[in-house]
Amino acid sequence: MSLRKIKVDASGEGCSGMYWRTEPKMSSTSSDPKWPRNGEIHNGTWEAVGTDNCRWVKFSNSFWLPEKQGGVTILFDEGPA
Repeated sequence: MSLRKIKVDASGEGCSGMYWRTEPKMSSTSSDPKWPRNGEIHNGTWEAVGTDNCRWVKFSNSFWLPEKQGGVTILFDEGPA
């Protein structure tokens, strides 16, 4: 897939941002102090992961985030990068 601009907004989860994931698994949280805050836009590609084809984004920094957490959408496609 082509590189996209992806906006992070986890405010619906009551969060000010999301921790990066080192792989497309909720349990693989990164300790990188530069985790994305709400409203930030990062470049990445959409990927379908697992047998249920959950959508994740692999970002240009090689970290991952899920499209949804707890049923709440946290990633928003802002168009081509």
